[in-house]
Amino acid sequence: MEAICRVAGISQTFTKGYNTHENGVTERANQTLLRVLKKRGGITVECDKVIPDVTYAYNVSPLAATGKSPFFALYKFDPVYPSNVIPASETSPYRMDMDDYRSNLMFGMKLTQDLIKGNAESYTNKMKKQYDKGLDVDSSKLPKVGECFSKCPLKKANRNTRN
Repeated sequence: MEAICRVAGISQTFTKGYNTHENGVTERANQTLLRVLKKRGGITVECDKVIPDVTYAYNVSPLAATGKSPFFALYKFDPVYPSNVIPASETSPYRMDMDDYRSNLMFGMKLTQDLIKGNAESYTNKMKKQYDKGLDVDSSKLPKVGECFSKCPLKKANRNTRN
């Protein structure tokens, strides 16, 4: 192997051992991308045409856990992308011409982004329910909009600093 590396002019390096945090994040991202690919039409021979749409939508969509997109986390600004200006009439799958790259790209981005946004919202709701369930939160006892909440201490504070 060393001889091949010398001939190719490269240096061989090995990755570090199993890292639970990094591998878990990668696996979670891969699972999300696979789910979206399956919803988009399955993993087929032509999935190489859809993968750029899926990864772009994943990278610019806010994650439920952080509230920020991976793009923002890496570059510290939100991307400017055309899906904000897509006319609704151009996104119909019946009107889309498969040879027209622009309409295909916009439709794929919008569809994928909507799927990821829906998944993120359902994930957020699921995590909130789990969190509330763990703390025995009763929503009927929470204050409603317009109500006033105040908490009075059971015992008065000691104003005398000397005991």
